[in-house]
Amino acid sequence: GWESLYHKAAGDYNNGNFKESYNNYLRAANALLYKLSHEVTFANKDGQGIIRRVSTTFRFLDAVKSKPNNSARLFQQLKSCVQRLEEILQNRATNGMPSPKLSITSDIATSILTNNPHPTHLPLIPFSPLTRQAISYAHELATISQKVSVATQKSENNGDSLASIRKLNEELRQQRTRLDMVNNQIQSICEVTLLHWDFNAVAQQLTIIDSQLYSKVEFRKDMLSKDRKNSKAQACLDFHRYLTNSFTHQFIIYADTSRPLENQSRSNSHARENIIVQAIRVAYLLLNVHRNFNSFTALVKALTSPEVRRIRRLWLNLPHRMSQNLKELSSFVKKDNDYKVYKDALVQKMSDFRDIGPGMIVIPWMQPHYEEIKTINQSYSSGKSGDSNEVILSQPGALKLESIFTLLERCQGNHASDEGEERGSGRKGSPSTSRIKDPIVIDGSKIPLPLDLSCLGFGDLGLHHWLVSRVFLTKQQLIDESIEIEPLAENEQLPC
Repeated sequence: GWESLYHKAAGDYNNGNFKESYNNYLRAANALLYKLSHEVTFANKDGQGIIRRVSTTFRFLDAVKSKPNNSARLFQQLKSCVQRLEEILQNRATNGMPSPKLSITSDIATSILTNNPHPTHLPLIPFSPLTRQAISYAHELATISQKVSVATQKSENNGDSLASIRKLNEELRQQRTRLDMVNNQIQSICEVTLLHWDFNAVAQQLTIIDSQLYSKVEFRKDMLSKDRKNSKAQACLDFHRYLTNSFTHQFIIYADTSRPLENQSRSNSHARENIIVQAIRVAYLLLNVHRNFNSFTALVKALTSPEVRRIRRLWLNLPHRMSQNLKELSSFVKKDNDYKVYKDALVQKMSDFRDIGPGMIVIPWMQPHYEEIKTINQSYSSGKSGDSNEVILSQPGALKLESIFTLLERCQGNHASDEGEERGSGRKGSPSTSRIKDPIVIDGSKIPLPLDLSCLGFGDLGLHHWLVSRVFLTKQQLIDESIEIEPLAENEQLPC
């Protein structure tokens, strides 16, 4: 069926076998189209169509009579196939397979359609460390296989040659085992949901990814660069956008895939509500433990998006306490008064952790700061500099711009800009800051607050892979998906 073809295509892709991956994604897409073609039926005009009034006339419309129960998931997988097919054609055909690296840290890579000729900018997301491992192991496997082939051809049945071939074959077996283990790990998590993971682990892994991205930003260069699309700061913006749309899609599709069957128990029928509770818990920890505003605001925007909020069965039986928590958290993403709630919280977090010494103390939400810089350049420009077309700012504008860079650099490294400000930040180890660094207690579990967010290690590589390998859908695709899961009510409209 299409599922086995899809998994085989994904495995081929992870192994760097792009030709077979392309062919299997095509077969999977064709199998999905065949299923959607043969399992969808319409009521004919002699049967039970729908009569709808259009202006002053009446029109007979064909209505969908039956469709697969998992049609939303089928369309999701079909979109994923098409995205991967286009990615292989556009990136792999010209660039070839990337040189493998043994590092398992995430570098910025074009994971989905980044060389897309279409005007819509699709996000750059970090490359999965497991995918990087798989490519590296596949490369080593191919190299050893070639050595075995050459040694076998040269062999003249002498003892030394046979011993060498046996040694190479053992290396080949070990390398194949390593590759199989990574691929099995990837395949075992590709279909799981947010509920599969511990909520604190999710918050921590998102912070690990964001801290890796944020640590590479050179603010004075990247945030004024004309080549914004490929800047390190843009990578933070892209990851935020990717997470927002990815989580929105996950919530929408979960409402469909977890639809209770008639013979399910009452307790099981409420399982789908837990994904909202899980997401709110993750958001709470991102804000209050990890000070990661970039992922926090992305998750809250997904939870409060019209595409998710309108799906009633996602919100049935949501505990009142959780509903109130989400209402409070949603204030941080509002644009009111130039993102005042967010900016006040950012400054407070910086103040709370200023005494810990050098290190990354907060990960800001980049979008408001980009917007502020854009406004400054437009409002305080006094001309351009020679051939560089660099904007020259008036003194007030230059001071405002400098204050933004100083704030972002302090989040990144916690370096005081001058002695007076350092003296004014409070005494080291004061009771107020010590209390703030006490562990957060959730459901009886104490969760310690990390001090330097850039020193969290690698975390869970399986979770890392899961987070950066979800399907990315555009805003319009999310709207269409939401409407498919729950058709529009009378006079209901979704903002584009």
